[in-house]
Amino acid sequence: MAGTNTQFTESIYEDIKKYEGVRMPLKAGFLETLLVKKAKCSNLHPNPEDEFSIPSIGPSFRIISDYENKMRDNLNRGSDPFAGWDDPVYIEKMYPEGYMLLNGHHRWAAAMRVGMKRIPVKIVNVTTENDVKQMLEKSTHDKRATLDLDEIVFCAETGDDAERALGFPFGLVYKEKIRRGIPSLCHFLAKNGYDIWVYTSGYYSFDHIQRLFKRYHVNLTGVITGTSRASRLSSSSRRHMEKMIKNKYKTTLNIYKDMILLIHSHAYEFEQADLDSQAPEWATEVKNKIQELEKNEEEQIS
Repeated sequence: MAGTNTQFTESIYEDIKKYEGVRMPLKAGFLETLLVKKAKCSNLHPNPEDEFSIPSIGPSFRIISDYENKMRDNLNRGSDPFAGWDDPVYIEKMYPEGYMLLNGHHRWAAAMRVGMKRIPVKIVNVTTENDVKQMLEKSTHDKRATLDLDEIVFCAETGDDAERALGFPFGLVYKEKIRRGIPSLCHFLAKNGYDIWVYTSGYYSFDHIQRLFKRYHVNLTGVITGTSRASRLSSSSRRHMEKMIKNKYKTTLNIYKDMILLIHSHAYEFEQADLDSQAPEWATEVKNKIQELEKNEEEQIS
């Protein structure tokens, strides 16, 4: 087994070296992200920035073995070999060929060792540095408001806490539930001259999020997806993205569940307003607090 592990590890590094300097993300089309449910294991390539691909950290053959044993057990029982996977493997279309793994490296490795030809996948267009640059170029404002999709915008279930579900066929494409009052809050922000930026650690396609909000008549300026990747981005790339955003906006309004921070980027000053995260009319409270913050700011200037 040790020899097999060594051979597999070497194949990972050979794959990474093969595409070094030429690898780059490509945008997958809408139908491709919607319809592709499985992909050939041989068409998937390890992400060189993932811990799995870093010699001093991974891969973990204990984790691979656990997945491998579960898949073999499923096959022996005549059931779906991928039963028990909470999520598909998220991948990104890659130049010059195939797809790059964004997560699920150990599941992919286990499937390869079991001899599976295809595995369940979800193709996404994760936000890149170039995407951020283009988003900023399209903007005409010097103020922005930020919202976290995972913590604030999305809610678990439909009901009193969620906006009305989208009708057919959009409800089949956009399964995310939007917290009640979020579209109204976004309209309020846009009316008051704020660009709206949303963030998520999830592997969503940024264009999917933009289209989802448009179903609620909201235009987003910026969408940052896969923020959990930030720690694995090169420090220069991360600093460059932060610098582009900072140079664009004089004021940033960070909206959290329990507070709002109004930050003056170049003066390194901020103002804070607390929120009741459990308030039934949370979005209305946010709007009222923003008006108070802006009024206080105007009084200080005058």
